[in-house]
Amino acid sequence: MASQNPGIFRDFAETRNIAFHEIDLHAGDPIPKLDDYDGLWVMGGSMDVWEEDKYPWLVEEKQAIRHAVKDLKMPFLGICLGHQLVAEALGGRAEKMP
Repeated sequence: MASQNPGIFRDFAETRNIAFHEIDLHAGDPIPKLDDYDGLWVMGGSMDVWEEDKYPWLVEEKQAIRHAVKDLKMPFLGICLGHQLVAEALGGRAEKMP
């Protein structure tokens, strides 16, 4: 989403010559094959982790996260929605607060 971007984290990586690949699933970007990456960093968004009917790409994103963390043993950083997604991808739950 245009309003949800890496912001200062992008600046941090660029000023240190850390290569990264930015993907916007909300805009229709495909999830690349993750085997060639050293880590996975998932940011936030305005959607909720359980809104798969409204945001169907969340299903594939959770599958990719599960593969990266569980199968590839890839380091993972999740911020806001990102940590909710990793929780659900690995068998936990994120719920709306009462």
